[in-house]
Amino acid sequence: MTKKRSASLVASESPCKRQKTSNLSLLTTDPTGLAVFLKKIEEDEGDIVSEYLSESNGAELLVLLESGYDRKANELAVILRVIATIIVRTRTDLSELYGDTGRRLAEGVLEEAPLAACFRALKPQSSAEAAKASLQLLAAVVSTDPVLLGRSLLRSVNFDHPDWVQVSRRRNTKDPSDVRTCFVNFIASFLVSGNNLLIRELLESKNAIMLLISESFTDKLQNVLLILTLLRTSVCENPTVSKTIKMRIFNRATLKQLAYLYAYRGEALSAKAALARSDADIDAQAVEMVRDTLHKLLHPLTSSPLFGIVFRERASVEGSFVQVAKRRFSAWNYHYLPFHSKQNEHLLSLLLSPPMENAFTDDLRRELASDCLLACPALLPAYLAHWAPSMVPRDSDNWHDLMGFVNQVSDASFFINQVHAHRVWVFVESYCSFTRSQVLIATFGVDFFVAAARTLSSTNMSKAYFSLQLFTLFQKRLVSRASQLLELSQDMGQFVQGISDVCLPPACIVEPLRVASQHESSAVVKTSAAIHKTLRKNLSLLLTWLSTTDELKAKGATAEAVVSAILKLLPERVLAEKWFHRFSKTLKKEHTDVQVLNDQVLMHAEADDEPEEQPEESDKRDEPPSPEEELAALPKSMLSSVRCCTCGYRGFRNYWQKATVYDCIAAGVRLFSRADAKVGWGRTEKSHKDGSLSPSPKKLIKLISKNPVFRSILFEKVLGRPAEELSSLSLSRTKAGLVNLLLALVEAEPIVAAKKIPLVALLAAYRGSLSLCDRLLLQLIYLLDINGTTVSSIWGMSSKAVVWGDRLFDHYRFATTLSEIPTLWREPNPGAFLSMLDKDRVLRTAVAFPVTRRCLARSSMGVENIPLDADLYDPCFLLPLFLQYLSPGDANEQMNPEKLDLRGFYTRNCLSLAIGALSSYSRHIRGLAKSVIARFRQLSDAWKPTKVPNTPMALAVMKQFPERLQLNFILDTLRNSLSTKASELGGGPRCVVLFGSKADTSFRLTRIHANFFIQSLEMLTKPEHRMYEVFWNTYLAKPSIDLGTVPDFIRIMFSVHEDFRVERQWMVKLCADSVNDTSDYLLLEKSRVYKYCLLLYADPATDTTTQIQILRLFAATTRLPRACHALTRFHAFPLWLFRHALSTTHAPSLCYFLTIISQMLAAFEDAKENSPCLTMLRLLDVTFRKIHDESSFSKRKIKPMLS
Repeated sequence: MTKKRSASLVASESPCKRQKTSNLSLLTTDPTGLAVFLKKIEEDEGDIVSEYLSESNGAELLVLLESGYDRKANELAVILRVIATIIVRTRTDLSELYGDTGRRLAEGVLEEAPLAACFRALKPQSSAEAAKASLQLLAAVVSTDPVLLGRSLLRSVNFDHPDWVQVSRRRNTKDPSDVRTCFVNFIASFLVSGNNLLIRELLESKNAIMLLISESFTDKLQNVLLILTLLRTSVCENPTVSKTIKMRIFNRATLKQLAYLYAYRGEALSAKAALARSDADIDAQAVEMVRDTLHKLLHPLTSSPLFGIVFRERASVEGSFVQVAKRRFSAWNYHYLPFHSKQNEHLLSLLLSPPMENAFTDDLRRELASDCLLACPALLPAYLAHWAPSMVPRDSDNWHDLMGFVNQVSDASFFINQVHAHRVWVFVESYCSFTRSQVLIATFGVDFFVAAARTLSSTNMSKAYFSLQLFTLFQKRLVSRASQLLELSQDMGQFVQGISDVCLPPACIVEPLRVASQHESSAVVKTSAAIHKTLRKNLSLLLTWLSTTDELKAKGATAEAVVSAILKLLPERVLAEKWFHRFSKTLKKEHTDVQVLNDQVLMHAEADDEPEEQPEESDKRDEPPSPEEELAALPKSMLSSVRCCTCGYRGFRNYWQKATVYDCIAAGVRLFSRADAKVGWGRTEKSHKDGSLSPSPKKLIKLISKNPVFRSILFEKVLGRPAEELSSLSLSRTKAGLVNLLLALVEAEPIVAAKKIPLVALLAAYRGSLSLCDRLLLQLIYLLDINGTTVSSIWGMSSKAVVWGDRLFDHYRFATTLSEIPTLWREPNPGAFLSMLDKDRVLRTAVAFPVTRRCLARSSMGVENIPLDADLYDPCFLLPLFLQYLSPGDANEQMNPEKLDLRGFYTRNCLSLAIGALSSYSRHIRGLAKSVIARFRQLSDAWKPTKVPNTPMALAVMKQFPERLQLNFILDTLRNSLSTKASELGGGPRCVVLFGSKADTSFRLTRIHANFFIQSLEMLTKPEHRMYEVFWNTYLAKPSIDLGTVPDFIRIMFSVHEDFRVERQWMVKLCADSVNDTSDYLLLEKSRVYKYCLLLYADPATDTTTQIQILRLFAATTRLPRACHALTRFHAFPLWLFRHALSTTHAPSLCYFLTIISQMLAAFEDAKENSPCLTMLRLLDVTFRKIHDESSFSKRKIKPMLS
């Protein structure tokens, strides 16, 4: 309601200023005098505003404004301008003295009558001056108090009203501050307020931002820059503005209007007039400013899921977007597009809009389109289909630009950084016998020797990494896209259709590429060849990811099945015969070089399975010593036997049997192959003239491949040597050194090594164990396999027919050197590897699974320096082999378990090894194991016996695979136990981190539970054993096993069966064999295993065998320092040792007691703080050795367990 203002409010003046007051009062009581007052303010005749506010509170101005609805437009304009000027002054330089007065004026403007007068000034029939004054006043009100006054004003404004629409369009090219400019400033007053609540309310108001953008193409330069900057800072980069609000603002029409600004031509009366201007008629600098500012807004808006309007793709059925796309691109086989990002339909509309036409001719629009497609890869097929009519081959600049842009979208150009240094080589020759360092100097020179010596002396040897390839656009994000498609795909066919669009020519450009490859113009042919090369390199990246990833296992698929599906798709996508053969050759190769994936940009960074300690960086020195200085610092005894000369490889061939020589050379190769090395390899034999290093890794590879000695070392069969000399050569150690050198050379020159060293030779030298030599060989096989010819094509056999070691000599004829390709003599059967496996050794590997072994495809290029039991098989080799054997060769091939020896797979303990792998710390190895188990379960369910004449089906089943149903039942129980709903099935709750161990996750079995399931599988063939009934009582009790406790420990330990001793010994033995880490200890502690075992040992009725198993349990537990402290704290374990260790006379028990005491003592001595128990343990150790004859059991020390 309008307030009644009395004359006394206006006449409150100070007596000392009565004359001035009357003059100013006369000026502000009517519009005519107010015009004089405004003129004086504009002419800056003293501080009129300050004088006025010292005499009056401005109430008379509001009285004039209340009657403004009936006044003329020019009078209303004067009133509005005066009030706006006073409010602005009271907010700036007069804020301290008259800030409250200005606020009261602003509040008075928002009353009903004054605000109606302001809105009247905005009507189309009103003058431009009145409209400008009204907008300036409203902007001043908002800036006075954005929270209260701004929000109050915003609720009173209806931007959808025709008057506001006309205000936003009233422009005057001759007026630098026209009505449109004042409207832009009014909207800007909300956006620059800094109050996110007010900004969101403005953005949610209908039509406000659209009016701001609609006339921007022909607007003034300062208005366009202000609009774009405000949209970027206050909307796009504002974290409080939700993506939903952004979608309402930046709809299709808005994005299209903004995109037109890439062709901004300056201020004009109409768009037609602006576009009619030539380049000479526009301000190039102003245009570039607009384009750059616009790009800073649109680029994050269309490519950033965080700040923009990019939505994550989802798998969905055909909707409206699909129907529209089908209608629009039906001629281009739209059915090849299995993923339609309906969420990003607005971005596709932007890319296909007229302002984005011929985007490849403009760098900014080209970047915008490329990055938008990278953020929304599902839009790529539809976008290319839009350009398909323009891709008809022709030798024109426009066509070449378009095809170049298409090539950029999936560009695979890369380069290898080469480090070249110019240094003079000094070779060394020994006066007397060659030592380890002298051989290295004589062979490779001073720099090489110094580098190798420096490398070997360091505890943390630097790993040699190549300069990785740099990729752009889709190639860098190929792995991310593949993972995304795999997650969205409902089946592998959908995944293959989706991923083929970035590694094969999309269906819409297949025919243009075929025609271009046969064009008469060589330029057109080269352009099409560039696209084919790009896609072929992308295909290599995809194949590398497929061969190294474990994500396919979650979908129940294999890399071979995906490759087979792509091969079937290839004839439809590559019509040029030459490129069809090249793509086929690429698909038939095996790609496992994880190096090429190091530059991939992922959606989220994958954490390593276990945290690794980062090596401490050495102190950087200003000037490293030169090789000559380091040689001068060597001992005089070494210097006296070394002299500098120019010799080549003299003496090297006489020391080929020294493993140290290979280690030194490998260290030097790795050091000089680093990207930051100060010297580089020479390319020719005369490279020493220009200061490069020589010989190069290429020459070393050629030397090793052509020398029969190295072939003999690799096979550990040195020909032409007497037997007594053969035993002194230590070929196993020399073989490990040679393999280490080969690995370093392959890391430096993978392509050359793949051509010179056949994989079959390395497989013949491979034994499948966890020895250091075999781990290096497996790493070497991976590197060669991904850089040369694939294993299957070398062998000329099925990929399932994998054999290794000495068995290969039964199928191949090997030449005298490594460079000659072995010839296939007899092809092995697909299941031949089952007969090669020692089932007892496989069982030992499963029970004592190497949990610290990391998946080779996910590990670094070096081999872990973790001690592993060389007597065990390597799971990184066997698990992929098992999965390959159980998986079909074709994605569309139906399950045919009759072709596989499923019972042999079970009886050779392969299934037990897969269950043991579920206890691995590596989630990738666990993923492989789960895939093997799941595949076996499917095949077992589909298995049918071979028909035998005159034999009933049931009898044939019992003869051929009698354990099948019981196996399926146990595997189902295992699946239920690992399920997140295990608690509903009676298996106990699952935690994100099981038992507080960082290495243990909710989907990892502890070794105790893994061994429990393994022993259950072993017991299926022994129904006469007592534990057979015990196992089935456990399995039949509940659908799942409680992974929070030891299975049925209390019931078995206190069994009332007549064979209770068998049950008790078996349970304690299971616990003793399974303690490996802290999670195992905590599981046993939670189940009260240690409490009952301590009591049971002291029971006189306990048999000796059970006591030995209990001591084995404590010997395994005390290997863990934390467990030693926990046993002392919760069970007073040292006191128990005092009582029983000093009183026993049983020799086997003494060995275990000695081991336990030694491990307890070591744990407390290594503790940071001294414990009172340390003195007790030292006394126990001394007393134990005095009482018992140490010679009777010192030779029978317990073998330490390896992880």
